Amino acid sequence: VGINVGAAVALAKEMGPGHTIVTVLCDSGTRYQSRLFNRQWLEEKGLLPD
Repeated sequence: VGINVGAAVALAKEMGPGHTIVTVLCDSGTRYQSRLFNRQWLEEKGLLPD
């Protein structure tokens, strides 16, 4: 996961529910297809919303 996504996730965990965080992915996302767009991978990493 890119540094900005990792930072957004860390910030979201720190801030808790009820907040919105926005980040910009600076490419087409093809590099992240096996991770960022993979529900199973996101679930394994604890990155899906409850």
